[in-house]
Amino acid sequence: MLRLPPRYLRTLLLRGAALWLLARLMGKAAFAAAAAEDGGALIPIWVLVMAVSLTFVDLLRRKELSLLHNLGVTTGGAVLAGSMPAAVLETLLMLAQ
Repeated sequence: MLRLPPRYLRTLLLRGAALWLLARLMGKAAFAAAAAEDGGALIPIWVLVMAVSLTFVDLLRRKELSLLHNLGVTTGGAVLAGSMPAAVLETLLMLAQ
């Protein structure tokens, strides 16, 4: 993640925050019926898994992996950078509750 130029890191972090919001809303909708029966505990896990998956799919869809590989960034490093906002924001939400 340290190899990413600041321009690309900022872009991945902003996209990651948007994907976190999307995954959070999807998780709320998917587990709304089960929230009363301990389904609320599954939402952070759902959000983190979906954020990683959506980040990877977004990188594939935009065909940015070859650019990042030429910059010396591995696929895992790019996905980690893109899903970092989801991990941070979910942690902050869990601490706030």
